[in-house]
Amino acid sequence: MTSMIADAQINGTDCKILTLNIDHDSEVVHTLGTSAPDPSWEHVDEAGHRHRWYGTELPTTSSQEEKWWCEGCTDHHTQQGPELCIWCGEEITPKHVFTGPETVFVPGLMALSASIETSRLTVGQTALLTTPSLSVEIVVVSQTRERNRKVSRIHGMGEVLFRDADEQG
Repeated sequence: MTSMIADAQINGTDCKILTLNIDHDSEVVHTLGTSAPDPSWEHVDEAGHRHRWYGTELPTTSSQEEKWWCEGCTDHHTQQGPELCIWCGEEITPKHVFTGPETVFVPGLMALSASIETSRLTVGQTALLTTPSLSVEIVVVSQTRERNRKVSRIHGMGEVLFRDADEQG
């Protein structure tokens, strides 16, 4: 993405961004699917206690971690024990549904480069660049004079924080 932005701040001091380039990597991840709570599942135990999913929680049950020794790998393992009614202790078997395979995009690193007009920076200096819509830590990689103004070339990498219009105050 390349854009022109008129106003910005470096460490809280106004500057003018002449050009701005942002590259954002992402990875495609294919999943085999997973098990999720079945929102339609409901159960009444023998004592009349009603159990159902509340989002991903079962507030009317509890379970203990069970630890056991594995001879095969000679190590301790833990697994979640059965769900038990918190009032009567009856074992409850909540229903799950399988969410099939899917493809998701996982965001990676962002790289930012820009030309800014400011006299307050020196080569090698790091600073915080903010605009109404983003915030990123940058480093000054070079400086030149163009048409009697000092222009700094900057580079930032890592997390570029984009702000919504609501957050801009």
